[in-house]
Amino acid sequence: MSTTDALSLNYHQVIDMDWKFGVTASSDELNEIGACFLHLKLTIDQGNNQYKNILMEMSLKQFYQFFQQMQKASRECQSFLN
Repeated sequence: MSTTDALSLNYHQVIDMDWKFGVTASSDELNEIGACFLHLKLTIDQGNNQYKNILMEMSLKQFYQFFQQMQKASRECQSFLN
């Protein structure tokens, strides 16, 4: 990737994040009861005073995988700036 390509990357800034952990108290499936989950809401700035909410629900395992991917993405973005 050339320097010009790196400078032309388009991204939306996360301006707010709201999260809630929960535990499944009732389910049609017995093995689901007691399972932990995470509700995540990201608010991103799309430019021109436009904001978009992105809602996600994931298991704790999915959350940790997502978190690792975001850390990797952050490191890669930082390498473009250095």
